[in-house]
Amino acid sequence: MSVIGGSQVVKAFQGDKRAEDQIRKALADWVAATNRRDEAAADTIRGPNVVGWFPAAPEFSRSAAFAAARLPEKKDGSYSTFELKIDEVAVSGSIAAVYDIWTETKHFNGSSVKVKRLIRGNEFMARATGWQMENCSLGERS
Repeated sequence: MSVIGGSQVVKAFQGDKRAEDQIRKALADWVAATNRRDEAAADTIRGPNVVGWFPAAPEFSRSAAFAAARLPEKKDGSYSTFELKIDEVAVSGSIAAVYDIWTETKHFNGSSVKVKRLIRGNEFMARATGWQMENCSLGERS
């Protein structure tokens, strides 16, 4: 049986806090890149073998979003921006779990109308050269 001394616990906590700050920054950078429609920068958060699920709920399909906005549907007539509230980041060495709430805002070209939805998320992050998303599960918030 091994016992971890006080200074080792403090160092581990400091490492976890540093990792948590890096993860929060990586996700904030993704939000900023996505909101300015910079797909190349936004894609850097995804690991090479990421497995993800994003809700394609009928109530927020392109048709439904245009209907909610009371606008005629147009191909390429809308885009989304995001806000992120991180509830928790749990770090253990080179892996982490993130629990969060995303707010997606659908914008319609040529209109000031916006439609929003909340999405509960959890992401599994791994550190290689930087923190990247390896698994992502997002679902409608009840």
